[in-house]
Amino acid sequence: MKSESEKDKDTRPQIREPQQKRAIEKKEKIIQACMELVSEKGYRSTTTVDIAKKAGVSTGIVYSYFKDKKDILLSALYQLFDQMCDPLFELLSSYDNNDDLIAKLDRLMDLFEESHLKYKKPHQELVSLSAVDSDIAAMTKAFEKRIIGKCMEALEQRAPALPNLKEKVHLTYHLVETYCHESTLYPDPDIDYSAMRSEVMNCIARMLNQ
Repeated sequence: MKSESEKDKDTRPQIREPQQKRAIEKKEKIIQACMELVSEKGYRSTTTVDIAKKAGVSTGIVYSYFKDKKDILLSALYQLFDQMCDPLFELLSSYDNNDDLIAKLDRLMDLFEESHLKYKKPHQELVSLSAVDSDIAAMTKAFEKRIIGKCMEALEQRAPALPNLKEKVHLTYHLVETYCHESTLYPDPDIDYSAMRSEVMNCIARMLNQ
């Protein structure tokens, strides 16, 4: 049976990995160009020719590394997810029994909000594309499982006997994600998001203190 990390790897696009420095730089420029263009004008309005032009390479070079435009986007999103995960995983790895849960949740909310604001347009594109593209939906699910797994590892040290831990962490993740999507991607002027944030943290704290 495959581990969770192996299942996660299965969702990554199978791209040719260059060995020489110049080739590596070209591939990275292509990925970066894709992310910038998607952020500027959206995935559907971006073409492979656009990506090649912005990266300063020929379309032939692009196709030597990637199958198509979606392949480039998946690679770009995996890089983005890794960048988003690094500070989150650092926070979770430092969690211990002496930490104040609300203070830790407050910092967790900060990290999620900061990543949604920093990468607002890619997030909006991801939400839209996940609903219609099975590959992107699978990638999003793998990302979700990585975060939930890390949260469970941190909490098992603090409260190993907490009942229904997996389900509570799953709910925690989706509460935070829903709040971030509402407050940063699609804000409603009639909602007090400061109050909503407090309610989300209090709800999570109650679940995790049972």
